Amino acid sequence: MTYNAPPAELKRFDYANVEVPGETGPSLVPVPALLIRMRPAGVDPADAGGRIVQAVAMLDTGASASTVPMWSLDGLGAAVDEGTRQAVLGPSGKFYAYKVKFGGEIEHDEGWLDVGVIDALTPDTEWSRDPKFGLPFLLGRRGFFNKFDMCISESQKAVWLRKIGGWPQIGSQA
Repeated sequence: MTYNAPPAELKRFDYANVEVPGETGPSLVPVPALLIRMRPAGVDPADAGGRIVQAVAMLDTGASASTVPMWSLDGLGAAVDEGTRQAVLGPSGKFYAYKVKFGGEIEHDEGWLDVGVIDALTPDTEWSRDPKFGLPFLLGRRGFFNKFDMCISESQKAVWLRKIGGWPQIGSQA
């Protein structure tokens, strides 16, 4: 079956404009990244308050694992387990990271979409601990892509996602 447009049951997320350092200064570049608002699963919208994490989430089809910055863990209801620290090899070389799991919902339109339990790594670095560095979420094959059917349109600078098994609508906008 061929589509001229993604099927209606897919949810559209437009690429984010991300500031990229350059030789003549920073510039905004649309990249396969989403500006997301995420909260722990099951949090009542009225009680969410500071438990909502807003961040850039980069889609990385080559990443085997998803990563989340350490500064976001408290807001996502996750914690570091010292026993899970391990060496990890990434594009910039070897670093250490902790395994983390958290249940989450992402904001979309007028509600929240349950994305289930996400398995991720959190880097043990200064950049990961401090939100001022802007370390993005990295959405990879394990922990994110394996939960979705996706359509990426580079020409439209958008990605459409459908959670495997459908999208239950959770609550209303906080």
